Amino acid sequence: MGVMPLVLGDHLLGRRVDHDERSRAFPAPTATAKVVSWRHYGGVLDQGDVGSCTANALEQWRMTAPGFAKGLRVTEADALALYHAETILQGGPVYPPGDPGGSGLAVCKAARQAGLIKSFTHAFGLEHAIGAIAKGPFLVGTDWYDEMFTPDAGHHVHLGGRVVGGHEYVCTGYDQRGAGRWRFLNSWGASWGMSGAFYMDTATFDQLLRQDGDVTVPSLV
Repeated sequence: MGVMPLVLGDHLLGRRVDHDERSRAFPAPTATAKVVSWRHYGGVLDQGDVGSCTANALEQWRMTAPGFAKGLRVTEADALALYHAETILQGGPVYPPGDPGGSGLAVCKAARQAGLIKSFTHAFGLEHAIGAIAKGPFLVGTDWYDEMFTPDAGHHVHLGGRVVGGHEYVCTGYDQRGAGRWRFLNSWGASWGMSGAFYMDTATFDQLLRQDGDVTVPSLV
């Protein structure tokens, strides 16, 4: 496992590859929907100069329907507390002062331990992800390319340049029409992308999933 946190400009990456074959015993439930959009409530978190993208993604998942609880508000301090717990569970280095990054698997284990979620499952490959998003939002961990830092005019990211690290973010929607379009929520503040969100076409998402990407699906039940 291992892409360590990397800063490019004002953005920091911190996702580590951590695949466990035992996860295959816990497949995410699926449904069928050609267009799905899960509403995110509240503001967009900003991980700043910390490699806490996995914890930020989990906390922002909590603020997204259908699991969002009325009155819930999460802050960057909540994400950092979860990241601290995640790094302990991983065996260190512990944040702070260490900043080793994390994984969707590790952050869901930490969130379950903290009582923030009840369980979690996994989606394997594009078709499984299409079925999973119909049931609810999920966490995505993938490689991150140079050009992905700068979405185009339509707020889509593209796989240009070199792989500069790994990143975790939340998938909040899918539209099957045309080339297919996925919507994601990032953790670099509301000034980045489309008020903190971005799109990816299905071919791009499929490629990232095939390159050691993973989908982790938290649950409140």
